[in-house]
Amino acid sequence: MRFGSLFTGVGGFDLAFERAGMECAFQIEIDPHCQVVLEKHWTDIHRYSDIVQVTRLEPVDVLVGGFPCQDLSVAGQRKGLDGSRSGLFYEFMRLVAEGQPRWVVVENVPGLLSSAGGRDMGAVLGTLAKLGYGYAYRVLDAQYFGVPQRRRRVFIVGHSRGRCPSEVLFEPDSVCGGAAPKREAREGVAGTLAASSGRSRGANSGDGMTLMASTLTASASHQGTRGAVSDNLVVAWAATGAGYWRDGIGPLAASTAAGPNQVVSVALRGRDGGATAELGGSQAHALRSSQGGGDKAHILLSSGVRRLTPKECERLQGFPDDWTAGHADSHRYRMLGNAVAVPVTEWIARRIVASDAEAPCRQ
Repeated sequence: MRFGSLFTGVGGFDLAFERAGMECAFQIEIDPHCQVVLEKHWTDIHRYSDIVQVTRLEPVDVLVGGFPCQDLSVAGQRKGLDGSRSGLFYEFMRLVAEGQPRWVVVENVPGLLSSAGGRDMGAVLGTLAKLGYGYAYRVLDAQYFGVPQRRRRVFIVGHSRGRCPSEVLFEPDSVCGGAAPKREAREGVAGTLAASSGRSRGANSGDGMTLMASTLTASASHQGTRGAVSDNLVVAWAATGAGYWRDGIGPLAASTAAGPNQVVSVALRGRDGGATAELGGSQAHALRSSQGGGDKAHILLSSGVRRLTPKECERLQGFPDDWTAGHADSHRYRMLGNAVAVPVTEWIARRIVASDAEAPCRQ
């Protein structure tokens, strides 16, 4: 099987589909830094720059791509498919209409489901249906595919010639699926927050476990407030006040992790609006694509907090080490934050190959 890659980025789809035994026919990517990465790993692939200018592509069996998510993300202005970036979805569908591949795979953020009150998701599915494709969609989380990152993404699979796309995204023999691991239940009531100080009132449950997060204000008298660490639970802090989280180090530096080099995520947002530390046990939160250092995934050490290195971010996305080497760290963080998690798309690719080899399903 041959596939074409749209909005290729650094080649997450491409690497995964080649691992599943498919052959890449062409790539479309406008970002010059991503183009350099692609040229390093795919030297003999026909590559296009601007999808708006592309016409008459060679026939392929599968057309894949994650169209830009900036206008769909809950962190953005949510212009939806009317936005100039996420609106490139319609260029994706133009190429689908021209090439009529058997399979179509679309990826985006979960914000697509709620954008414009759900109408944008309806437009995506309706467009596929008008082009003659049956479809199925599912939200998949990368943490269940072998990488330590909580990254939920919507995947839509379409087929035009008799296959059931649900065979790819859903396991017919499963019952309730694999539930996320839960902490051991314990008795105890979380304390309340004092409105004036942000400290806990009776927050201990009797076994030394603090059941609530501490709230820090800009007042220096509260900067000594600590959360608690017990078993694998790391309590998060909310911090307000410009400048307190300088250099990415806050009160977490004074706490003790459940174990050395425990992978967590610390997302620091906006010095003028405060910062939030979000800790995820053994799973990092989803990598972000912005270039600033404040909201990059971090790792909690026994001595403090440091930013994850680009190589560690490559591993969180399932890429080989140094896949994006040769660029400034800021560009590597951005490119990896925009990429798809390779193990997730490889799982989809292998199921497409298996489904394509079988007899058409009954409608």
